[in-house]
Order: sequence, then C-alpha cells, then structure tokens
Amino acid sequence: MSNQKQVFYPGEDHWKTEKGKVQLVGARCEKCNRVYFPSQPLCANCFDQSNMEEAAIGPIGKLYSYTIIRVPSRSYEAPYAVGYADFPNDVRVFAQLTEVDPNKLKADMAVELVLGKTCDDEEGNEVISYKFKVLEGNQ
Repeated sequence: MSNQKQVFYPGEDHWKTEKGKVQLVGARCEKCNRVYFPSQPLCANCFDQSNMEEAAIGPIGKLYSYTIIRVPSRSYEAPYAVGYADFPNDVRVFAQLTEVDPNKLKADMAVELVLGKTCDDEEGNEVISYKFKVLEGNQ
C-alpha cells in the first residue's frame, strides 16, 4: 500500500475550475486596468494598492515560446516541455506543457489551461499544477 498523495503547487489559490475549465486567479488594478499573475497587492504600473481585485485568466491562450527538457532531474522525468503562453490583457504565464513532441509544438498555437501531474516531490507525492494543453486542430 502506497502513502503517495497529491500535493498542489503553487497552491490551489492560484487557480479555480469553472464548468470543467481551469482559470488562473490573478489581480486586476481597477484604476489602470493592468492584470497580473500571480496576484499581487500593488499595481506595478500605477502603484495603486487600494483598487486591486481578483481577475480570472484563461482558459485559452497562445503559446509564445517553449523548450523541451531532455535531461531528468531528481523530481522530473525527461523528456518534458515548458513554455510561456500569452493570455488576454497582456498576461504571460510560464508552465509545463502536456505535449513533448517538438513536431507538434509551434509558437502562436492555441493552448488550454489544464490541471495535471508535473513531477514527484522528495517524498514521492504527485505534484499537481496548471499546465498547457495543445488544442485540437493546431497541428
């Protein structure tokens, strides 16, 4: 019998699911409309701290850039892919991708936020986080 459990990173307060779709939880400045992820208490654009509100980001973005990691580490099994995706309101997010075949990845393709295993922690628990999944019809 395994004592393995799921660990959420960076924490379940960074995302929410609504109608089966994953959205990131960021912050929007009501004064200048700038959106941030992760959430922050102060707007770096206008320096206002009294008007920050929760903002949903996603679930669909465009892959900006990616790389394939081919060397395993203590926690990550290789190969795996990581990259940046752009979301509305000029929000760029970094995450692991569900696809690792470089022939199936290209810049500007549509990706969807999903939850999934990213690695195992030092105790052997599954680390769950948001990831980018390539949308059908992109290839």
